[in-house]
Amino acid sequence: MAYAHGPAVGEGILQELRRCVPPRLLPAFRYCLEHPENPLSVEQVAEACGIKRRALEYRFWKAGLPAPGGCFARCRLLLAVHHLEHHRTELVSLPYQPPSPITLVFHPDSADAATASALGWSAGIPGIEITLIADSTNSAPQVFQGSDSGTLALDQLPAGVYSVGAVRWLADSERAKLPPGDDAVGFMTRFGLAAPVAAARLPIAMVADRRHGIVISEWKGDPLFTGTEGTYYFSAYLRLYNNGDTTVYLDGLIIGDGLASQFSYPNFPCSLYQPYAFDPLGVWANWFYQLPGRGRDYPLPPGESVVLATDAIDHRPLFSEGLDLRGADFEFYGGSADVDNPSVPNAVDVGVRSMPLGHGLFWQLAAVAFVALPFDLATIHTEFFGNGLWGRIPAS
Repeated sequence: MAYAHGPAVGEGILQELRRCVPPRLLPAFRYCLEHPENPLSVEQVAEACGIKRRALEYRFWKAGLPAPGGCFARCRLLLAVHHLEHHRTELVSLPYQPPSPITLVFHPDSADAATASALGWSAGIPGIEITLIADSTNSAPQVFQGSDSGTLALDQLPAGVYSVGAVRWLADSERAKLPPGDDAVGFMTRFGLAAPVAAARLPIAMVADRRHGIVISEWKGDPLFTGTEGTYYFSAYLRLYNNGDTTVYLDGLIIGDGLASQFSYPNFPCSLYQPYAFDPLGVWANWFYQLPGRGRDYPLPPGESVVLATDAIDHRPLFSEGLDLRGADFEFYGGSADVDNPSVPNAVDVGVRSMPLGHGLFWQLAAVAFVALPFDLATIHTEFFGNGLWGRIPAS
């Protein structure tokens, strides 16, 4: 596909995308629209934007968008649709493109190089299960098995856009090879693929899936907004999930809002906060809450989850897009002036500063949600910087 219609076409599509794409992700879409000659990998777009691939994938996930590979493939389709809609042609469909041969080469992500090395998989990940789903048809997913060297040859891949998922779980004998403290249980990845592909061999990085216990599996903590009702803060929640294979206890866990800055100001540049944002000793925060319990009062079995709400009430009568959170497992209690669901246990304020508005913990636009193990709050290290007092939640 040639970019034959000049930059105005791409700019027009970009203006439409502004309605649903956050500003920080627009440069990635712009790059794809300006370079439609060949399909672009996520790595290529991330490099053009000056960030790592995993950072780009995380930003897409946080924005609620599909995987970046699929989004980039759709950019090329949007240009093709524009051509068909605005230019007279005798063609009623896109020119036929014959099936193309391509070899997917699965390798460990650089962040997981030590795990792969211990397994002897530095050059490639063997025995991967790959699932290929065509976006444009209702056909059943195709499942393939990767080679012992970590490759999959697709000799007759029809033109189109595909969603690809790949996973390789570790056997007990393989996990026994890992060094102490390495809790990897497998490797996985998910990406979009647009065929035909210019490159005959396409490298795909797979990240290690690790045997963590409690993880944040779902989060909706930022404010809700409508043009007629304005902003509503209190329909926020997060979900904690037990990703391990043993029961864990939630008693005393600390949940909060970590240091983040949405904008860089002349008097408060991002560099001012950098030593704190990248502090290896812990997460800096001023608002955090602690779950109740004496040690084993709140068990969470493997594969189960709990919901923590700002206010465990039905918010729908108060705000049109509010959620019914009466079934939450915990709520963040803001004090005597806060609404309190008596059937839901309260997480109490233990932060170095009190959360504003008196409704317990919620998150704003620039936000970092964190979960920490219990520690002696009397020993917390505090410093005054930026807009007030901050405390460091220890990393271990």
